Amino acid sequence: MYLEESDVIEAPEDGWPTITPAILEGMEKDDEVIELLRHLPYIRSGSDGDSPDVAPWAKMMDWQHVCRILAGRKAQTSAEVYKFLSEGEYQDAVPSAVVGLTDTGQMSKCFLLDTEQGTIYWPECDGKIKHWPTFQ
Repeated sequence: MYLEESDVIEAPEDGWPTITPAILEGMEKDDEVIELLRHLPYIRSGSDGDSPDVAPWAKMMDWQHVCRILAGRKAQTSAEVYKFLSEGEYQDAVPSAVVGLTDTGQMSKCFLLDTEQGTIYWPECDGKIKHWPTFQ
């Protein structure tokens, strides 16, 4: 994987101001997840929605960009839509301490960060999400 240095955008010292529990309310995430999202660096989203792959067929979800869209109400989208886009078919099994890191669009891979376990899961690797302790 190779990214241009300019593809990575760092969070302000106090965190991304648009990422708030109120804006992401429909995602049903705990405060630790929201606080983590506020301080993560992101891969810059292109103006045409294109951004570099971080793994084969995988683009990172730019949560600060998503929250800017949700805060501006420029689209008919909701936090629930982005929950589905980041957690894919697993959204009903994903607990509040876990958040999707990728945009699971067509052919994209799902990567899930468990903030309690400090683990990133890749369900498509074996397709056995039901066997992971945090997803039971």
